[in-house]
Amino acid sequence: MNVINHAGAMLAVIALAITGCEQGDDPSLEQDTEVTPTGTADVSENEFNYYLENRIRKPTDQVTEEERNLVREELQKLELVAREAERRGIAKDPSVAARLSLDRKSVLAQNLIQKHLAENPITEEELHAAYEAHVAQAPKNEYKARHILLETEEAARETIEKLNEGADFAELAEGSSSGPSAPTGGDLGWFTPDRMVKPFADAVAEMEPGTYTKEPVQTQFGWHVILLEEKRPATPPTFEEMQAQLRPMVEQERVEKLVQEIRTLSH
Repeated sequence: MNVINHAGAMLAVIALAITGCEQGDDPSLEQDTEVTPTGTADVSENEFNYYLENRIRKPTDQVTEEERNLVREELQKLELVAREAERRGIAKDPSVAARLSLDRKSVLAQNLIQKHLAENPITEEELHAAYEAHVAQAPKNEYKARHILLETEEAARETIEKLNEGADFAELAEGSSSGPSAPTGGDLGWFTPDRMVKPFADAVAEMEPGTYTKEPVQTQFGWHVILLEEKRPATPPTFEEMQAQLRPMVEQERVEKLVQEIRTLSH
């Protein structure tokens, strides 16, 4: 039977009541009525329905009476403890008051954004435009390289000297690199520059296949000696492959535009 786990201690119940519900559409409180569970504390019908929907996580018409009773009991305990907190003046504590204020603003802001996005749905044209913009900014090439990561510039220069004398790059990487790719001879596989830290990516972009860096490349990880093995044009993901990522990107742009409009109107 799908019921709420009611075996936890009081603090666990209160924590679940506070954090168990996800942000969703804010229920209207204009015609609030009271639901009176067994005990002394009342919980509003809107609070009960909102909590029930998000706590049980299944359609309301599938909720059992046992589940409803357990939710009533949870909310009653929450109400009782919250009232006692009010009586003791906890809401006047500066940190508590700040959190209550921020929580209220967060709920209002999230619901405004949800309403705005629902009233202004993302179009296919916008998704395709976002895709084209992404492809235009994406790296044009991808690279296959190896590297040897060393702790000091001196060690890196000594490694380059060994390569100049004909040493095998992969063998040097296996024997002296401190990077995680050392066991595979420093092999990094294929990558685009945006996956690497900038000094590393910049160095690779200037190299020709079959060459290694004549000067050590410094990053926050240490000193690198890099061997570029191959280079080829990058193949961007298809629109279908990116579609799941595109919608949040466009929605974020919508939200930024909304915020800017609100800022302009407020001045």
